[in-house]
Amino acid sequence: LQVTQLSFYFTELLRLVIDPQTQFLRGTFICDMVAYITKPITTLYYSIYLFQILIRLEISFRDSFLAIPRRTMIILFSFLATFSIGIPLGFAFTLQPSCIWTWNTYTSANYDDAKLSFCSSPNEGLINIVILMAAIWVCGTNILFGIIFSIKLKKTL
Repeated sequence: LQVTQLSFYFTELLRLVIDPQTQFLRGTFICDMVAYITKPITTLYYSIYLFQILIRLEISFRDSFLAIPRRTMIILFSFLATFSIGIPLGFAFTLQPSCIWTWNTYTSANYDDAKLSFCSSPNEGLINIVILMAAIWVCGTNILFGIIFSIKLKKTL
């Protein structure tokens, strides 16, 4: 998890802090890459997070009367794997060319000096549906795991 989060921070640092000052990414493939890479990195982060929760559920109840059936574990693992692969593919198929987004800071008397610009990915059209699906997937899976955990622990009362 730390490696994915550090790569996210590094690309955002490059895109939002370093490039607006130096503008060395403009017109290169790296501009496209840093504009889009954070979306799959975020999906990878939550995939690892949810796989860890699934493994913790399995390990916590293993060899007890609360053990999660093997079939259920396979279904949950397949569900996670499908979305862990499907969401980044959805991002890949909905890519639009990156653009240079300008931000007016309005902190200077001369507004032309106060403009910052950076590589950005347009969030329009079909990509919004992919982002919504990813958010629903993460929230829904967390709720599902919480329900499974609660049902298992309720049996001990």
